[in-house]
Amino acid sequence: MDDDEKAGSKDLLGRLTDSELNELKDTITKKQISAYGRKEHICAIVAYSESAFELLHRKKLKRDVLFQYLADSNVVVSVNSSKDTLINAIIKFWKSRSSQKNQNDVQGVKPVGQSQQDVLTAYQPRPQAEPQAHTHSASPPPNISITINIASPSATSLLSDQVGVAFATWFYEMLNSQNPMLPNTSEDFGPHHFWPDVNFKLLCLTPHPVEEEITGAEPTTQRLLSLVKDEQLLFNPNISEEGLHVKSNPHGQLVLIVCGTVHRSNDCLGEFEQLFGLLRDPRFDNNWKVKFTKLRIRTSQVTAMPKLTDQAVSEVTALVPV
Repeated sequence: MDDDEKAGSKDLLGRLTDSELNELKDTITKKQISAYGRKEHICAIVAYSESAFELLHRKKLKRDVLFQYLADSNVVVSVNSSKDTLINAIIKFWKSRSSQKNQNDVQGVKPVGQSQQDVLTAYQPRPQAEPQAHTHSASPPPNISITINIASPSATSLLSDQVGVAFATWFYEMLNSQNPMLPNTSEDFGPHHFWPDVNFKLLCLTPHPVEEEITGAEPTTQRLLSLVKDEQLLFNPNISEEGLHVKSNPHGQLVLIVCGTVHRSNDCLGEFEQLFGLLRDPRFDNNWKVKFTKLRIRTSQVTAMPKLTDQAVSEVTALVPV
């Protein structure tokens, strides 16, 4: 997180009760960090959260809390807004507040990049980049928000990886929350996360093999929900470099593949591998939505966290033309 996101997160966390802060701190730090008092709990939560998006997606930060925070900050959103929309609005509010402060403090500093079409944005907040060098001009203060031009291959690769990690974390936390065996309230999961013509392929390599192909946002949502609600499966993704691979191009396509383990209650049933094709939806703040997905589930004796094979990585590369 940058300084503005940390400040905003601390302000928002101040709305939680002591017990909620303690539970959230234990979840994020895996109970490895001790804290005393509200201030220490909040500092620990912010320090050990991977990003503002990851923190705001936590179950303890419920939709009602986010909506009230925006209302108290004079940010008007629809009362029917999803949690994802509220999170995006909060991040934008923090960024706009920072930009306004910078405009008051600094004159004549412009961000790199020309337009929305030239910039690759992500679930993650944009990382700061060094401004282009100009003769006889001083470097801008560190708080200036700099967008990253998509023409830079290294910047594109970095942002793609960040989107991949953020998306995989968000998707499986949201999907797993629908499992009735979990005590916490389920997150918002529905057809609005998919394009209307999304294609879903399911391959279960089990003693009773299953192969299905589904088209449409509603049928795809219901089939995924049946895996966690009816069959009570839980997906544990490996979001390290060995378990997740992302590829994108300047045309707006982003494809990622992630592997991990599949569980039911206390039993590890085997491994899974899921491929996602993502595209932005300009109607909804350019949020990423799933255009296609392919899920393979295989029963096996798992002795270590699964890693992606060269074949899986090649499949992603083949789907993203340059």
